[in-house]
Amino acid sequence: MNLLRALLLAIFIAGPAMAAGPDELPDIGSPAEATISLDDEYRIGLMIMRGLRDSGQILDDPEAAQYIDSVGHQLSSGAQEGNRRFTFFIVKDSSINAFALPGGFIGINSGLLLETQSESELAGVLAHEIAHVTQRHIARGLAEQSRTSLVSTAAMLAAILLGATAGAGDAAMAGVAAAQTLALQQQMTFTRANEIEADRVGMGVLVGAGFDPNGMPAFFGTMARRAGVNESQIPAIVRSHPITTDRIAESKNRAAQFTGKNGMRTVSNSVGYELTRERLRVLTTPPGENAVDYYQAANKTEANATRAQRYGKAIALLTSEQASKAIPLLQQLRADDETVVQYHIALAQAQSLSGQSDASLVTFEQARKLFPRNV
Repeated sequence: MNLLRALLLAIFIAGPAMAAGPDELPDIGSPAEATISLDDEYRIGLMIMRGLRDSGQILDDPEAAQYIDSVGHQLSSGAQEGNRRFTFFIVKDSSINAFALPGGFIGINSGLLLETQSESELAGVLAHEIAHVTQRHIARGLAEQSRTSLVSTAAMLAAILLGATAGAGDAAMAGVAAAQTLALQQQMTFTRANEIEADRVGMGVLVGAGFDPNGMPAFFGTMARRAGVNESQIPAIVRSHPITTDRIAESKNRAAQFTGKNGMRTVSNSVGYELTRERLRVLTTPPGENAVDYYQAANKTEANATRAQRYGKAIALLTSEQASKAIPLLQQLRADDETVVQYHIALAQAQSLSGQSDASLVTFEQARKLFPRNV
């Protein structure tokens, strides 16, 4: 199902089911309504989310989804207001971008997660997007569109999502998967005041969740440097969330308030972050390329490889019909640290794909006893 069809179905089929009647639709254009209700925001975001999922834009990988959901809720748990709900997901897109939809739906492109150098950098991006939601920046923008119903607002957002392809011919239509998040953010550009507020509130969310506050300005700096090196390849997140030297300086100053004079706060990356990055690297390898070659080039010997790289190579072998070669790698990883559920799951999968059904069942049973909530 293509993106246009999925979005239209989400709007014109799901919309009426969620909006029981005309009397229940928000009067967005009314001077008496400064913003849309939280329930209406959620309904609009859910429509778009369904369209993205139906069109195959969202990464369908339970382990990666569980990780991003875990980090997202670690952050948002300290920023909850009333009955607000948050949903975090990964978009299969190599461009460096993140976005917040109405209703607390927050997407991170796979390209952005791979670009981060620490978990605190990733958390800083998520915290910023969470702040856009809690401060209701999207709702304020929608309220100014003079739309008078939930369905017409959703239709407007669907058009925004597809807008990047208009008039650009078949090439643009073929590239709609890569352009959809950028198109949405370009049309819903936040004001400078919104960005400053999201930076300030997001920093509090980041620190409150136990991450390094320096992660936010560090990633800002990386994006600014990339934009300065090659303006024709400015990261999408820079176009949708303009990064200025003032913003970077302000972010550094805020971080310093939490870290003290030396500006240092040691926060180690979680195993989940390290493994998810490598898992995404494999799962988003472009057609015609082999992820196994990447790991062989990166590490001439296994002794030089990090645990995440060894895991990544094992997943690459699994996805390239070389599961039997992945088994010894995963067995060693599990022996080194039995507390990592990903090793157990991958090993069981490798054994199953290699025809070792009995061994696979034993591995799964061991994992189920160790991790009853995860297996």
